This record gives sequence, structure tokens and C-alpha cells, in this order.
Amino acid sequence: MKPLGAKIDSRDVISWLLDNTCDGIEQLQPLYYSQGIDFCRRMQAAIDNPDFIKDSYQRDNFIATVKQDEQHSLQQLYEPKRKIKGTGELRPGSDSKIRAFIKELNTRRKAFQDNGRAVHASALQEVEQEREVAFEVETVRQVKRPHHYPALSFPGLHPELESFAKTGRMPASAVNFIPATKSISKTAIGKKFKVSDKSSQNKLFVSGEFERTVKLSFDLTSDNFLRNVNWILWSPVTEIALVVVPEEAEALLPIMRNRFYTVATNLIVYSAPVTRKMLHLSDLKFYSIPALPSEWRAPAWLKIELGLYAGRLYFEWPEYDQLCDFLGIDQSSPMLEYLEESSDSDSADVQNHKEAKSTSIGLTARPLSFVQEWLAARRRGQDFVSTPMGFIAQGKVLQESHPFFRQAKTAKCDLLFAPTHNTANDQTNEDEYAVADYGVDDMGANEEADSDAHEDEIEYNDSEYDDSEYDDSDTDNLSKEE
Repeated sequence: MKPLGAKIDSRDVISWLLDNTCDGIEQLQPLYYSQGIDFCRRMQAAIDNPDFIKDSYQRDNFIATVKQDEQHSLQQLYEPKRKIKGTGELRPGSDSKIRAFIKELNTRRKAFQDNGRAVHASALQEVEQEREVAFEVETVRQVKRPHHYPALSFPGLHPELESFAKTGRMPASAVNFIPATKSISKTAIGKKFKVSDKSSQNKLFVSGEFERTVKLSFDLTSDNFLRNVNWILWSPVTEIALVVVPEEAEALLPIMRNRFYTVATNLIVYSAPVTRKMLHLSDLKFYSIPALPSEWRAPAWLKIELGLYAGRLYFEWPEYDQLCDFLGIDQSSPMLEYLEESSDSDSADVQNHKEAKSTSIGLTARPLSFVQEWLAARRRGQDFVSTPMGFIAQGKVLQESHPFFRQAKTAKCDLLFAPTHNTANDQTNEDEYAVADYGVDDMGANEEADSDAHEDEIEYNDSEYDDSEYDDSDTDNLSKEE
């Protein structure tokens, strides 16, 4: 071994590599011994049971011999043993070659057992028979297919709906007109938060067919089968809006397009704004049959109630205060208190007082929690945390200066005119001023007669051509071109 600081050459490197290689082989000799003993045992089992493939009795004996127990207790794994399990001499009737292998293995084992380098722990010597098994997480994929419920058939256009489309007035004691807040209260979320209609104007209705989707059991709710709000029948006479299904809208189209009869309602296309670019759909002027007057503006209450029922995520800033009033949120008090559930320590009188105070001015006693669960059901797993409605559901206060409500401003600029060709009067200044020409092709393919392409000098090497191939006239023409 060289002293510290001595120069190292290639001989030292090779010596170090050989020494470490020998150490590695020596440390693995117990593993080689275990593998050899296991090989002899398996070969002897195959000799003792030659017909183990066909004979079931021999097959069971063969499997019992070669099978290794993979699960052991800590005591079985690490308890010191004087005699290694499974490494003793085979029975006298064993094969002579196998006995010779075992004898050679035992001889080598005795030779390296006390050399001081190999690890002689019983756990390492029996690494094959008593190895620790790294249990993998057993993942059994169980595909749970959705249950298919029978769909309810469309019975046709209800007479009350047809009368409302023609006259614009809701029939007396109508049963097919359901208030939107009452429709919410029928859902599991509405029952959980005890939704009431005290803050609603009861001018937004849904048709009876809108709530009918699939045939459910009496104990199930239709929260997973909520329809999307896409068609609205609006009456300017009574300012009543009715949400209808696509089948009803299709049945109403011939009535709305009848040239010989003037209807008092408008069939409006709607979609809940889930992005900022969809905010114009809240105005309800995207498309309607027949067309709405250009000066018509949707009432604020209609935008708010319809947006909440449809599960919109974006709204304009002027609607914020009225939306909070509709939900029953007092902006002067901390909004986080609306997310807190009633504790068990509160008495029944205190809880009833809280619910009565909130439901007297809003939809529910816990409006923010209701909005969060209602939007989750309406958006079907869509992330709405970073949206205006998501901020409200989390109890965050919104300001007019928030980027949600920032309007895009376009700066006014002068008109830009494309450059044109010079007129005949400006030909004298052609050499002094360069005029850009933006034609179809500005790379020279569409050159005109007044361009400067003729000024480019092209030189030809006459040595490349044979003089016999050209006559004198061609030579004169070539010189003229130059």
C-alpha cells in the first residue's frame, strides 16, 4: 500500500480493480452456494418423479420439493442457525452426480467460510431459500360500469306551453310551470341546504318536461341527470321566462315561424358562460326566434337567476351586488362565516335563529357552500376555483378592479394607407425617392415595365459555348444586350 500523497500509476489502478472484483465474488459465494444446493434439490426431485407432468401424485411431490416459502417471520429470517435448512446431504438413493456436486459445494463452502471477507450471516447464506420478498401493491382493476337507466319518452308539447307561446301569458293554475328555485329545492343539494324561494321574483320557470330525464327509484334524486339550459321561451308581455327542453323547442319552431300568426313570445338560445369570451351569451341576444328588438335589454334578475340555475361561472361586475343579495350574502360581514357549519355546541334556538335570519333574505342559510356544491354538480367536475363564481364560493371578496371584470381597451390610431405607385407627375423624382411596391409578389416575379430590372448587368462567359453553334447574328444580339 502506497503512502499518502504518493503518485498513482496504472498498476495501482489495475491492482485496485482486481482486489475489489475478488472481494465482490467472495462476498457472493454464499449466494452461489445456495443457488447450487437449490439446483441439486430440483434436479433430484425431477429424477425421483420422472412422470410429474402426467402423474398428478408425482407432480404434487415435485411441486412440494421445489416450492420455496416466501413468507417468513423475522425470527425465521434472522435467528442464528447451526445447520442451514435445506443444505444437508441428500438421501442415500440420490443420483451419484448430484451427490458429487453437493460434495464439491460443501468443500468450497468450508474453504471460504473463515477467510474473513465473506459475510457469513445465516440470512445471506440462505438468500434463495429465505429471501425477503418485496411485496408490490396489488392493484386489482375493477371496472364499474355505469348503470343504464331507462330514458323517459317525450309525450309531446303540453297545451299550457303552446298557449303561453301564443299569448305570452301563463295559464291560470298551470301545473307545467315550475319555479326555478323550487326545481333546485327538489334536488339532493337543494334538500341538503333547505333552499327557499323567498329572494326570487318567481318569474323564471322550468317546464315539467325539463325535470323528466330518466326513470329513477323513489329514493334517488336526479342530481346526476340535470339538463343543460339551452332554450328559453321569453314573454315580453308579462316578463316571464320559461326554460324548455330541445324537444319542446323543436315543437315550438313551427308556431314561432308562422307568418300568418303573430306570437307574443321569443324563443332564445342560451348557454351558461363558463369562460370570459362567453359573457355575451348572458345578454340573451345571441339568437332568438323571432328576433328581439335591437333596443331590448335582458332584466338583471333574469341574468342572475338564470345564470345560477344554469351554473354559469362568469358574470359582469354590475351584477355582483344583486347576485349577493339574491344569495343572501351580507357584504358588510365576513364572507367566511357563511362557510362555517353550525357547531354541536350551538343550541337549537341559536341554530334556528341563524337559519331564519339567512333564509329570510336569501336562498339558504349557507349560500357559499350551496354555490360550491351546486356548481360542482352543474359543471360535472370542471374546475371553477379561478372564476368569479369560484371566488364567491370560497368566500373571497371581489372588487371592480379585479382582472375578471377588466374591459379590454383599444387605443385609437390613425388610418394606415398602403403605398401606391408614383403618378406621371412624380416621375421626375423617381431617382431621389424610393417607393415601396407591395404587389402580389415583391420578390421580382411580377416586375413591371418601369422597374429597374433592365439595369442589372449580366456577364456571360463565352468560353463555355462552342463558337460553331452560334452565328454572327447571335453574337451581335448578345453584345447589344450587354
